[in-house]
Amino acid sequence: TITETMDSSTNWNYFGAGNDIIFTGGYLRVLDAQDTSAGKQSYMTPITTVSNTSWSLDFDCRITSGSGNGQPTFFGLWSDADQTTATGDAITARCATNGVAGNAYIALDSQNDGVINWGGSVSSGVSENVWYYLTLARTSSTDASLTIYSDSARTSTVGTITLTISSGVVDLDNLGVRADTHSTYNGEVRIDNASLDITTNPPPTSTTGTIGTALHNPDLKYTDSNLPDNTDTLSVG
Repeated sequence: TITETMDSSTNWNYFGAGNDIIFTGGYLRVLDAQDTSAGKQSYMTPITTVSNTSWSLDFDCRITSGSGNGQPTFFGLWSDADQTTATGDAITARCATNGVAGNAYIALDSQNDGVINWGGSVSSGVSENVWYYLTLARTSSTDASLTIYSDSARTSTVGTITLTISSGVVDLDNLGVRADTHSTYNGEVRIDNASLDITTNPPPTSTTGTIGTALHNPDLKYTDSNLPDNTDTLSVG
């Protein structure tokens, strides 16, 4: 498990030309990239490459009030740290206001080779200036989910989103945030208390011997050339 309290920029790397993503007050604050000359900005910390089928990330999110329709803040796992131009793969939560005073939304997205797969969102029950407690997860090679809770114990659910993603979303080895540019919004998104439960992909192991031996290895890989001619089809599992 990787735990990040968001109280320091130590081991974090900033990409971009502005200054709208900062560590302050014991959390990571995103000022909705008000510096329009800066373009996209990202702040990332490298992590152990996670499994391509199973991991979960808990973190806290608070969307503050502001005027106008805020551009989204994306927080999650990325393959490419520099997101000044969208590149690589990612699975992220998206947090922003929707242009209505006192209203906000939280959504789930993925990114494959720089192309964003926009997912569903939850706005009912999500308000500005309130901390929410999120669990972002990859549940298979082609599935992700985001659950929003109203309590830090994660027992009271506000909403859950599921998303079908590309199996090509791989090699996620950065934890962090990307902010987009918007000139008419003066609010912010706060991120805190990130805790990542990593399930790594173990390297494959080789098994030799009889078919009986192979049946006891659930990760068996074989080629037809290894089997004698006129052998019945080998089935495992």
